[in-house]
Amino acid sequence: MKRLLTWLFLVFLCLQPALAQVGSKSSQWRSSSGATITITSHDQWVSVDVVPTQGQPRRWQGRWLRKYDLFDYKATGGVTYTAQLVNNDRIDVSGANGERFTWTKLSASNPQPAAQPYPYAQAVTARWSSSSGNVFDVSSSGPQVALTAYLKNGQRLQTTGQWISSVAFRYQFPGFPEVATCTYLRDGRLQVDVPGKSTSYWTKVR
Repeated sequence: MKRLLTWLFLVFLCLQPALAQVGSKSSQWRSSSGATITITSHDQWVSVDVVPTQGQPRRWQGRWLRKYDLFDYKATGGVTYTAQLVNNDRIDVSGANGERFTWTKLSASNPQPAAQPYPYAQAVTARWSSSSGNVFDVSSSGPQVALTAYLKNGQRLQTTGQWISSVAFRYQFPGFPEVATCTYLRDGRLQVDVPGKSTSYWTKVR
């Protein structure tokens, strides 16, 4: 009897889907949107790390709806997404807003492409006109971004910023207490966010 119970227990473990865990375990997936997804599954909850093709990486915490093949999580704008494990290599995701995605598991035979550390360095190297009325020369080299500002009042300022993700860098001009975050957008503009101030947008001049 004891041997039979042991055998049944082993069969049960073998039948658990790919997301079933002892403790926690991570797996990587490629979304039909182009984003890279890392799922870390725990006994009671799931964390979902999303690295989009453009934009900031984000982490969302989800919950099991049915262990271990169905979970949901709440993302940007409060939209809830439900993820269903179809088989060991595919997850179907549907959003409450009607969006649908398919996640395909990354493996040794389907590896994640090697990421360039600063893929938009060349794209941001240009002269930009800001919606605030100022003009900026930007030049990116390695992890650093050199900026020269030509302000409406005639001032000329220079500084060096740093890339903080594949699509965003931060900078601070001398004499200004705020640190600005500049993000390269899908439409080719730069979005500049300064704490406590309104968001501005830069358009490439040349």
